[in-house]
Amino acid sequence: MHITRALVMGAKQNNPVVKRMEDFMSDPTVVSREEWLAAREELLKKEKELTYAKDQLAATRRKLPMVKIEKGYVFEGPNGKVSLLL
Repeated sequence: MHITRALVMGAKQNNPVVKRMEDFMSDPTVVSREEWLAAREELLKKEKELTYAKDQLAATRRKLPMVKIEKGYVFEGPNGKVSLLL
């Protein structure tokens, strides 16, 4: 079994994200500007889709109902004691 730097650094061996050190250290493929631009545009499309999905998830989180706090919490503020209900 090949022990990688990631495993030595404490990553779990069955983690699908952990890859061999050689995968990180190898030289990138050299392509034409047109091929690079096409790959970059495809990556940008995926990045925008991810951003949109994260924005939608955040909006859904903000719409979650709230829980009424029954206990009277009191905090020490810069101007004295304050509660959750101002």
